[in-house]
Amino acid sequence: MLTYAQVQPTGHTARLTRNGKSVTLHVTGQDTGDLKVNPAKGPNDYDAPNPGASLVTFEVNVPAGESRAWTVSIAPEGKTAAHDTEPLERW
Repeated sequence: MLTYAQVQPTGHTARLTRNGKSVTLHVTGQDTGDLKVNPAKGPNDYDAPNPGASLVTFEVNVPAGESRAWTVSIAPEGKTAAHDTEPLERW
């Protein structure tokens, strides 16, 4: 996810704050890796700069022939996001 917010990751959760407002990003699912924050800088000299932007990511190794599912939710500070999201194949 690309964001201009200040990101404070803690395991599978991150607090995103910008202009005095905060939201919580939470990842649930099998074998979820910790959230990571990196500058939104392209690998090539000709990529447009994204000053102040960050990428929030997580990496997971899924063996060939297997599948996994994750839910990424974002909720306002002090609120809990609903986690009853159906898998995409049921939409």
